[in-house]
Amino acid sequence: MPNKKESILLVGVITGLVVVLASFIPTAGDIIGCLAYIGAGMLVVWHYVDKHSVTLTGGQGIGLGVLACLAASVTSLVLDAALRALAIKPSWQEEMRQSMEQGGADISQLGGFMTSPGFLVVMIGIGLVLLSVIAGVIGGVIGSKVFKGGEEEKAEANTSDLI
Repeated sequence: MPNKKESILLVGVITGLVVVLASFIPTAGDIIGCLAYIGAGMLVVWHYVDKHSVTLTGGQGIGLGVLACLAASVTSLVLDAALRALAIKPSWQEEMRQSMEQGGADISQLGGFMTSPGFLVVMIGIGLVLLSVIAGVIGGVIGSKVFKGGEEEKAEANTSDLI
């Protein structure tokens, strides 16, 4: 089977960039980010199938989708950290504080637990793994069912000629 790294890295970097740019959109940015991860699972399968004229099984599509979403997560974390270091985005703690205040939470009652660096690391880790795996599975399965290449495409074309 041909090398998958090119498709995974290309789609991962593009999706990571889209997710970071979407994070600047209040409220809708989170939804756009989730959809971008599912789209990454589909896009990586499409790119790989189109480039190599092969058909992937559901399991192969899932594998590609998950790896592309993990690459997207790493890319978005690196870009996000760079934007925070350049003060283009507020720090994690400040962003959490702002979102809690907008939600009506009293920061003094939370005691700083939710703005601690440890909490943020755990939440990022859980989000990275869960979002990447779940979205990669969904997108990979959809992509492997929708995008087919090689002999199956030719067989379908021949069958439709007979009808």
